[in-house]
Amino acid sequence: MTDPRILLCTLPIVAPGQEYKYMDKTKAYRQPRLGAQAIRDHVIRMGHAQDRVLFYDIEMLSPTDDDIRNKLLKDKPDIVGLSAVLSHSYLQVKRVAKIIKEVAPHCWIVVGGHLTASARVILSKTEVDVCVVGDGEEPFSRFVEFVKIDATDRLENLADIPGLCVRKGNEILFSEYAKKPSGERIVMPDYEFFKSGLEDQPELLDRYFQPADMMGNWFALDPRFKQTHRRPNTAQVPTTKGCTARCTFCQRSTKGYRLADINDLERHLIDIIEKYDVGYIDVLDENFGSRRDHARQFADLMKKYDLLWTATGVRCTNVNRADVEYFKSSGCCSLKFGVGSGSQLILDIMEKNFTTEDVERALTACWDNDIYSPLALMVGMPGEGDDTIRETGEWVGEMAYKLGIHPDSMRYALFYALPFPGTPLYEHCVQHNLIGQDLEQEEEYLISLAAAGTNKWCYLNVNGADTADILSWDYRVLWQSRKTFSILSNQTPPNRHSSQ
Repeated sequence: MTDPRILLCTLPIVAPGQEYKYMDKTKAYRQPRLGAQAIRDHVIRMGHAQDRVLFYDIEMLSPTDDDIRNKLLKDKPDIVGLSAVLSHSYLQVKRVAKIIKEVAPHCWIVVGGHLTASARVILSKTEVDVCVVGDGEEPFSRFVEFVKIDATDRLENLADIPGLCVRKGNEILFSEYAKKPSGERIVMPDYEFFKSGLEDQPELLDRYFQPADMMGNWFALDPRFKQTHRRPNTAQVPTTKGCTARCTFCQRSTKGYRLADINDLERHLIDIIEKYDVGYIDVLDENFGSRRDHARQFADLMKKYDLLWTATGVRCTNVNRADVEYFKSSGCCSLKFGVGSGSQLILDIMEKNFTTEDVERALTACWDNDIYSPLALMVGMPGEGDDTIRETGEWVGEMAYKLGIHPDSMRYALFYALPFPGTPLYEHCVQHNLIGQDLEQEEEYLISLAAAGTNKWCYLNVNGADTADILSWDYRVLWQSRKTFSILSNQTPPNRHSSQ
């Protein structure tokens, strides 16, 4: 057969009908969905006709069921690829896959993204044919070749392709994870591609470019933000892919750590500065700075093009004081570290592989250089209790004292642990019968994630704590931080930092 017609789709991360409750699509800042673009680029690089690969941004458009049916009738795809970035997307996968099979019963449905950690549920309880587990470029391309050459429904042949997971009868077939594609290059956002998926609403492309004055304190606390020559918009750019850490609560479907080509980055910057009036960069990385030489090369580009920038996914052990000073001189306004906890016991349970002293050094380097660096903390991991909650509160109070402002003005965020399928935290919950192991119970949990947030009202009691304690953890961290700050301040008045 000729090259199969492929329709790649992004999906919302909330339950059907809840899209507008959680997001005003005319204003909310949207992260480029680079997974769908990477799939598109790879299948074309493998020789697939470009005009046979289409894009439909269901997440951005929030279409009705009838809108989706009409799109399928118009495009007549042979393969639909659904990008499910998080496990929250399960109900959307179930909804859209059902519509696809109603309109085009012979169409193949392939799902990729973090949701495929639950491939057994997806393949058993939805109309999906194939799950891509891990890096998707190579498995999806090989699947396309399978469809092109062998149109029969021999799923056992697909199961031999690394990275593909299928169901045959009651058996789930999966051989091994795929390797990253040879010659892989981290893609820079292709806004013409994203625009092609917006149907009759091309104005929604503006959501990729948030005005910097709507970005809160990430830029506004830096005096350079007020310079009148700066272009107004913020764009998100990846400099790396992957993470060197394996935190026990983190959902991760790809392996390894890859660096974007600096020349690709520079060409992309040149293109978007003029075209989209960009003066600020928000780094997309999960683990910015793990390669010091590469991070400094990126900073050099920021300085060369007079761009202000922020990175909000940084490990505290990635940067030292010299790095922070270098970044500051190159336009960096803020850095955010995944602190995790003020208790070393909980950090060890999270397998953070750093200490509270490491965090303190990184934060102090930022604050001393007037770089905004708010705290992000999590409570509720296995092992959490009165002692660890007190330690976290004390640590926050100590950091507030060293920063020189009251904890109430510190702008730290505190989340409750949320078990995602495929993580050690999830397996802990399964082993302790907090999440059921049969299909019905697994699906029930996935459905619950569609409306779950990282707050105490969605918390699954992973350590057997009393309900009263769980509900008070956030308050107790706050109260203890105030107490510690007050005690230290009465001993010696705190120094003042201007950037927070």
